[in-house]
Amino acid sequence: MAMVVGVAAIPVGLLMARIVATWGVDPPAGTPGYVLSREERFSPDAAEDYVAGTKRWIAAMRDREIGLSFAAFADADGNVEYNVPVARLADVGAVLRAWATAEGHLVGTDWGRVRQATLRWQKYSLWWQSPGLTYRPPSASPSPMPYFVWKNLRLRPDLEPAFLENARRIRAHLDDEPLDRALGVFRNVTGPEGPLYAIVIPGKDPAELAAWQETLWKTRRTKLQAEVGGLLETIVEVTEGRGWDRPDLSLAR
Repeated sequence: MAMVVGVAAIPVGLLMARIVATWGVDPPAGTPGYVLSREERFSPDAAEDYVAGTKRWIAAMRDREIGLSFAAFADADGNVEYNVPVARLADVGAVLRAWATAEGHLVGTDWGRVRQATLRWQKYSLWWQSPGLTYRPPSASPSPMPYFVWKNLRLRPDLEPAFLENARRIRAHLDDEPLDRALGVFRNVTGPEGPLYAIVIPGKDPAELAAWQETLWKTRRTKLQAEVGGLLETIVEVTEGRGWDRPDLSLAR
C-alpha cells in the first residue's frame, strides 16, 4: 500500500492539520476506520542488522508498554511497512507520539544506533479503509495467504465520483459471485498526492496469486467490461507493490 508512496516524517501537529484539512471527519460508526502506515527503507546489504535491531526494538516496546500495535509487511527491496489500525482521527496524534517515544529508546543503545544507521528513509501516510468497496467473502480459503500485491490507483480529481460509481458496481457483482479471498480498498487521507486508492490482494505466494488474477480476469471481464472500462478512464497512474506478511516484525498488544 505505502511501499511506493508516503511523506517524510513531519511534526505531529503539522500532520494532524493536514489530515483535518484533507478529510476533516471520522468514518461512520462501525466502519473499519484508518490505517497509519510507517514505511522504512533500509540498505539491502544491512538487512541482518535491521531485522535484528527491529526485533530488539519490538521487545523493548512490549516491555515498556508503549501502546503500539502494528502488522508488518516487507518486499524484496528493503522496504518494510508497519500498519497501525486507528479508529478515529483524534487518535492519530497519540499513535505518532507513541512512535516518537519508541524512537527515543533507540538512540540510547548501541544496537539501536546500528539499526538506525541502516535506514535510507522513513515515511508516514494515513489511509481510510472504504467500507463500501472493501470485500470480505462469506467463506474464505482456509489456506494461509501471507503474500500480498497492492495496486495504487491515482485518479483525476474531477473523476473520483465516476471511479466510485463503477467501483461500487464491481463490488456489488461480488455479492452475486463471491471470491475465495478478501480485497482491501483504501483511500489516501494524507501523504501521497491524491486522490489515490490502494487495492490490497492476498495470495499464498507469487505464482498462486498471479494465476488467480489471470483466472479472475478471464472469467469475469465480459460481465464487467463496461464497469472496468469506466474505471480505467478515471485513472491517470497505476503502480504496483508486492510483499510478504512479517509476523516476526509485528507487534500485537
